[in-house]
Amino acid sequence: MLDTSISTHVISCENYFYMLITKPNNITSKTKRIPITVTITKTFPNHMDNKNDSGDNYISNDTLSCIYYSVPNVRLQQQFKNNILSTPLQEFTESDLLKEFTKKLSILICNKFSLPSYVVTSSDVNIDSPFQQFQYLKRCKQELDQL
Repeated sequence: MLDTSISTHVISCENYFYMLITKPNNITSKTKRIPITVTITKTFPNHMDNKNDSGDNYISNDTLSCIYYSVPNVRLQQQFKNNILSTPLQEFTESDLLKEFTKKLSILICNKFSLPSYVVTSSDVNIDSPFQQFQYLKRCKQELDQL
């Protein structure tokens, strides 16, 4: 029987923001199609406790800033290491640094787990400089290495 169970992790990145990560528990060749989803927000994601009026779980009332999707290119993965296809699904922000951060994080996750990834960033996350973007990505990588 195929184990398609998933786990959810909430990671605090030193008061910069929170990452809500949902990923398969057992990554095998049969679960390669189950994507990893990551939501980045400044407010703590009380998704387990809070319910909206219809009874559905929710993360926060923040608006979306951008959404990126990345997937390993299986055809070229044998020839080229870390060959990832990435595309923006929505970009509601004018901040190029935030768009770039979301894209790089999506590619980083895809490379690490060899699974498709969706990365959603909320509008409350601000990146003011390339150095700050680098710090955020470095912190995310450190946290992902512990999963």
